Amino acid sequence: MAITNNAAAGSQIRLLCMIDRVLNRRMGEPISKTALVDLLRPEMLPGSTGASKRLPVEISFWAKEGLWKVEEAGLSQQSPLCSERDLPSRVLRTLINTEKTVPLLMGTRGQPFLMSVTSVLAQDKYTLRGNGPLTKDAVPTAVGPMINDKMAGVGRRNLNTSNEAEPFLDYAYFLGFTEPYLDGWVMDPTRAIEGVLDNLQLAPATPIQKFLDRLAEQLPMLDRGKYRELVEPLIIAENWQPLEGRIISASLSQALLRLELTMQLTFNTLSDDPDDWILQDTDGSQRRISTVSLGEARK
Repeated sequence: MAITNNAAAGSQIRLLCMIDRVLNRRMGEPISKTALVDLLRPEMLPGSTGASKRLPVEISFWAKEGLWKVEEAGLSQQSPLCSERDLPSRVLRTLINTEKTVPLLMGTRGQPFLMSVTSVLAQDKYTLRGNGPLTKDAVPTAVGPMINDKMAGVGRRNLNTSNEAEPFLDYAYFLGFTEPYLDGWVMDPTRAIEGVLDNLQLAPATPIQKFLDRLAEQLPMLDRGKYRELVEPLIIAENWQPLEGRIISASLSQALLRLELTMQLTFNTLSDDPDDWILQDTDGSQRRISTVSLGEARK
């Protein structure tokens, strides 16, 4: 089952953070899975079979996905530079790398989350501009029937409200795709983008289309990304239409505006630029963007 199901391996973010913290503090010294479980398991662990299996299966899931180094001597961090702060970006990169071996539309582990977040990011409704908070009850309709129905063997289904909607929302926030808003969440991938900005190798005044293409390579659930190309034909949300022309989605526009306000990116507009793109502001206004540069906070 997928990490979007609270009964499945990989769904427990608190356990994930605890395990990763221990491995980072060992500074590359391997530890066996058995010793790691013994170290982290509370003495008075609830006696149910499900509770006793939570920690071991969580370790096994993320070790198999490649989040940690697995050797004969045991598990250890992938790099001395790994930290608690960069865990969300490492988890997201791990999920994206796994999708390369198991296709997005067929996978049943991390892939359902990647599909689901791609679907909701594409819909302007769940942004400040759209003013439609994403709640637990709204998740099944927002995502739509695109999850591979492995139990049935064929077809696609929605995320369910009882045990999948909340894990989806938890992961969307943890990985940097949402922010709290009113009684729910809005799609805003600012923090996810912050985790990959240094990988974009931006030169001063990088053309906006080149910037968007490089960003989509790192985060394929964003505009022009390969996940969007696969998922958008599956979206059946009411009144939804894919964007046409050079218009940046409301969710990505919101993130870029926040990155501009925090001086991580700067934008410039050239007169009569045939290759500019339109940025949508939260108040309904629009701006034309020609080039992107790193802001003072990133220099």
